[in-house]
Amino acid sequence: MEETFCVYILYSKQYDKIYIGQTHDLINRMKGHNVFEKDSFTCKFRPWKVIYVEILNSRKEALHKHVNILFKVRFSFIL
Repeated sequence: MEETFCVYILYSKQYDKIYIGQTHDLINRMKGHNVFEKDSFTCKFRPWKVIYVEILNSRKEALHKHVNILFKVRFSFIL
């Protein structure tokens, strides 16, 4: 059986930033974003809060959804 994956959106209220990601282990991924990672985009804008999660059946589905959300967020000012 294949692992489930999720697409998530994080929000940094302090910096008014969003981050969109996908993972198969959201709890550990959040620890990375908020505590452990030292040289990443997300370490600069801590703390992060999860504002959206969608569970998907495969990595392929999660990646597809991730790209769709990124496109909608980045180009929403045009649409």
